[in-house]
Order: sequence, then structure tokens, then C-alpha cells
Amino acid sequence: MEKPWREKLANTYCAMNENPGWPVISIVMSTYNTQAQYLQAAIQSVCSQLYPHWQLCIADDASSAPHVREIIRFFASKDPRIVSVWRADNGGIAAATNDALASVTGQYVAFMDHDDTLAKHALLAIAIKLKNHAQLQLVYSDSDRLDATGHRSKPFFKPGWNYELFLAQNYLNHLSVCRKSLLDKVGGLNPDFDGAQDYDLVLRAVEQLQASEIGHIPHILYHWRVVESSVSRSKLGDAVRAGRNAVRAHLVRSSFPATIEPVGGARIYNRIIWDLPEPQPAVAILVYGEDPESLCASAQELQNRTRYRRVVIETVCCVADMNNVCGILNTVAGRQKADIICFVAAGLVPLADNWLDILAAHAARLSVGAVGVKFISNHSIVACGPLVLGVEDPRGGGLFGLAFDGATKESKGDFARFLLEQEVSAIHGACFACRRDVFQCVGGLKSVFATRALIGVDYSLKVAELGCRIIWAADVMFNCSNAVADAVFEVNPSVSELEILRNDWSQRLTYDPFYNPNFANHKACFSLPQA
Repeated sequence: MEKPWREKLANTYCAMNENPGWPVISIVMSTYNTQAQYLQAAIQSVCSQLYPHWQLCIADDASSAPHVREIIRFFASKDPRIVSVWRADNGGIAAATNDALASVTGQYVAFMDHDDTLAKHALLAIAIKLKNHAQLQLVYSDSDRLDATGHRSKPFFKPGWNYELFLAQNYLNHLSVCRKSLLDKVGGLNPDFDGAQDYDLVLRAVEQLQASEIGHIPHILYHWRVVESSVSRSKLGDAVRAGRNAVRAHLVRSSFPATIEPVGGARIYNRIIWDLPEPQPAVAILVYGEDPESLCASAQELQNRTRYRRVVIETVCCVADMNNVCGILNTVAGRQKADIICFVAAGLVPLADNWLDILAAHAARLSVGAVGVKFISNHSIVACGPLVLGVEDPRGGGLFGLAFDGATKESKGDFARFLLEQEVSAIHGACFACRRDVFQCVGGLKSVFATRALIGVDYSLKVAELGCRIIWAADVMFNCSNAVADAVFEVNPSVSELEILRNDWSQRLTYDPFYNPNFANHKACFSLPQA
């Protein structure tokens, strides 16, 4: 895939080359006693770029190994685009990188580690992206890992800009390119966060940006070397602590009342615990289904497994007309006075009693329009996560797919994606929470839908059109029996429902910005297609 795309980029550049204004991209790199073969490979990968308008600014942080200075001087003597800075004292990676930044003359800045390499077409891809999308202030790409022998592995295929996921993990990382004026505004790297200085920098940068000013290139442009001497391996604990402190500082600067803790099962990543507003919002739980006995049992289970106290639970029986479930729910929801409405299909049981605290805290955030949960079948197998648009899963009529289904409850997923809270395009209608004002503003649920998945897709897209985000709370799990899972998650939508959904959302159903296009398209598995 890389070679044809690289050739396409080269042809595009040739076709556009008469256009003025191609940006100079300055790459900043700090070195300190880098192994000779890795430093040579890193610099050579810049010198070999297909795109000619670059600058490489290297700051050596007082290396004691003489070969470091020799290698840098050798390459600088061959190419005037390479600028070297020699520090008298070792000050750490942030201080050294800031010295490299001081030498930048380009309009954009790319950050590169001293032992990593760039794909040959990396800067060309970035330049064309910037040329075609002038509003972009920050661009990032996919990456993979490089071992001591040069073997590539573990590709990291990232989503489009996903603020919630970025708080959980620094998924932007490499290759990231920022407009120089933006870096000047936020003030460069902070040595207090050495080990996670890039995370802190981008957190400060995104505080100044709109989502439309952040772009993603879903191709591997950066090869991250992972060897025993890498900081990522030798000082992982320090880097994790620094990263967590960077997120904590961001939350304080943004006046977001929240705390941060490690994610269970993936402790290098972050779980943000959003504070509930005071007074706590009132919540109405609407338990819906067609079997009165199951409804009563579900309501009692929810009562027993909910520690949130400012709540009322009402059962909504649709036995007479399950095909009009949305119309009935709209009527019941319309008479509620609560701040937040939570819909729960009969037969679903929360695994922890803090489930509503989490959903209510998310739903109360003004930027959030709806929040969904993780569904587990028979306490072991995932029945459904969020919904992914544009995936040819037959259960979604070829329009969407059920994410992570079939995984075990203990699964982590690709780069722990299964465990991390994140923004998604759609959530399942079997259980979600939303503010009452948002529900009213979008006109409630679309009455023609009876299939719970389509209820979720349509509602999510209406909320997104309003300008609100959809959040998947990965740590909120609801269990159900296999029979309930089959009834709720395995029923295919009717042809008429799919046609209505397709007509209403033809553009939005073709592509999901939170699902990397390199992933399999036959189902929403967040993994590469099988060969």
C-alpha cells in the first residue's frame, strides 16, 4: 500500500509544483549520546526526503560520546539545511529541544527523536495536506515500531482528532507537525514535564485550537525505534507520571473539574473522573421493553445496583406496539422533569453501582450530547461496544458495525482502545444517557426505528449535527444473558429502516473519522484485515 500511495503523492506534488507557497517544515531533534548507527539512520532519513523544503535543527545536549558531534558535523557539512546547536551543559530533552526550536526558520515544526526514522515520503505527505487544508494548525500521522535490526512491527493506526482519547493516551505522539506561530504562542516545551514534554506541549496547543484545525494522515510516516536504551523503555514509569501530571495541569488550566487515575488493565493510560456538578443533576431512568415481568425485574436490579440517589426509575412497556418503541419513549421522556434521561433496555444489568455517576457526569458536560456503555454477554463476551459507521457488517445492513463484539471481557484491544474512554460517531440505543435539553432540541428519537442499533445511530448523528460530542464510557459495563444479547444485538434491521437511515444520513454513513481506514471493513474489529 505504501509504494502506490508514495507514487501518488509524488505525482500530486509534481502537478502542484508550479503553485507558490510550499511550506518549509523544520524538524527539531535533540541528541544525547545517541548510538552511532541510530543517529546516522535518523539524520539520513531526513536527508532522503522526497520533499525538498525542509530544515533539520539538531541540538546536542552536551553528549560525552565524541561520535555524536562527528556525525552531526559530517551531515551538516554536506547539506546547508542542517543546523546544529551545541549545549555546554546537559539540561534534559525539553531544554535541548527548545534550543533546537530557537533555530527554526520554517513555518511548520516537526518533532523527531534522535534514534527514530521518517518514511521517505513523510514530509511530502504533510506538505500536501497543509497545502490542501490551509486552516490546519496541527497535523499528525500513523506510526509503527522499529527494532534494533530495522524490523518494523506494531503499526499504530490512529483515529481522527479525538479529545477524550487524547486525555487517556498521547496517541498523537509521532509524527506531529505544528504551525510555528502556534508554538510561539504556547511557549515551547516545559522541562517540568521531561519524559512527556511533547504530551504537555500538544495539550497546551489544543487548548488554542478548534477540532477543524487538527488534521490526521492515516498512513505510517514515522518509525519509532524501540530498543533497550530507549527512554520509552528505560524510564517508562517517569514518563507515565510526567504525562499524568501534564493532563492534570491541562484540566486545571481548562477549568475542568476532574481527577485522574490509572486505567485498570492498562495502567500507563489515564482514566478521567469527571466531577458531578452541584447540585447533582436529577436523572430519570426509562427501562423499556415488551415483557412486563422482565421490565419489573430489570427496574428492581437497577434500583439495587445504583448508588446515585437523585434518580427516578420508570418502566415503559411496549408490548402492544414494539414497532413504535421510539414514539412511546418520546411520550414518556416528554413528561420528565429530570436534567438527564437514561434509556435502558430490559434485561441489561450494570456490573458496578457507580455506573450512573459516570454517565451523569459525562452527560452534564455541555460539550457532550450523549454517552453510551459497554455491553457484556453472560459475564464474559462483549456483545457490543460503540457503533462504527461505514463498516460492512451485515448486522448493520452494510452501513455500520458493532465494535469489539466477540472479544473477551478482559481484552485490551489495539493500543488498549477497548479500555479507554473516547469520542465515537454512534452509540447503541440499548443503553445511553443524555441531557433532557439536548433530547428536546434534536426532537427525541425517530419514531420509524424499532431496531435499537438504528435508534442509537440516528440519535447520535442528530446530536453530532447539533455540535455536541458522543462519548463511549468504556468502564461502564452492562451484563445480559445470551438470550437478551441475541434479541438486542443480533437482530438485523428491516430493509425499510435501513433505507430511511441511508436517505437521512447518506454522507455521514460512508466514513467514520474515529475508525482508521486501514482497519478491516467487514466488521468493526479495530484490527487489520486478514491476509
